[in-house]
Amino acid sequence: MRARQRHFNPGHSGAKAVFDARFISGLSNGDAITTWSDRSGNANDATQSNSSFRPTFQTNVQGGNPSTRYNGTNQRFTAPTIDAKTFIVVFTPNTTGVNKTFYGIQSNSSGALDALYIQIGDPTRKPAFIRATTSAVDGGANFRTVHTAISNNAPCIFTGKRSDTTMTSWVVGADEQSKTVSDSLKTADGPSAIGAGYYNSSIVDFLPGDIFALALYDTEMEKPLIKRLEHSAAITFKLACS
Repeated sequence: MRARQRHFNPGHSGAKAVFDARFISGLSNGDAITTWSDRSGNANDATQSNSSFRPTFQTNVQGGNPSTRYNGTNQRFTAPTIDAKTFIVVFTPNTTGVNKTFYGIQSNSSGALDALYIQIGDPTRKPAFIRATTSAVDGGANFRTVHTAISNNAPCIFTGKRSDTTMTSWVVGADEQSKTVSDSLKTADGPSAIGAGYYNSSIVDFLPGDIFALALYDTEMEKPLIKRLEHSAAITFKLACS
């Protein structure tokens, strides 16, 4: 990211894929979205060919910015495999349920849980970053990190990074927590989903709510750059961020 970059532009810091609702064009409020274009330059576009499953475009949702909205039943995008080692997502959940997923990747490794989840993970409404292991067939609890609970219908910035043995994540730039494990990671070798996840190669855990922006990196980013991304997102979407 350039030193003087203030507003959210994760493409400046080497993102593998960048989805930003501010740059969706040609749609009116409530229109279905066929393609959410990747702004990283890597052509990792998110698409939905089935008209019944398309999320909708919403105008002026947070800080004057638009969003992509998901019904929690069947709406989601499909994207190429992006095995994120760092991510940042700006979202607003509209659910009291659990295991509602913002981003998930399919894995062809044995076991039920697929490779990666970014989701609301438990009944206390704490975001979770879950990287499944070859031995975690029960929901990947060994790779879960949970944080400060978020309110329903409240906008939030959630950020995380992972190595082969450690996962760290933040909620609105605060409440840093890490988890260290020893189990081997599953291979992310299938498609990814925005607004849902994968379980036994089936699409599940649909998100009710809004996603404003999602950036995915295939490298483990250093904390100072992560903080700059968080603060840039907070300025753009008019959110408080530590």
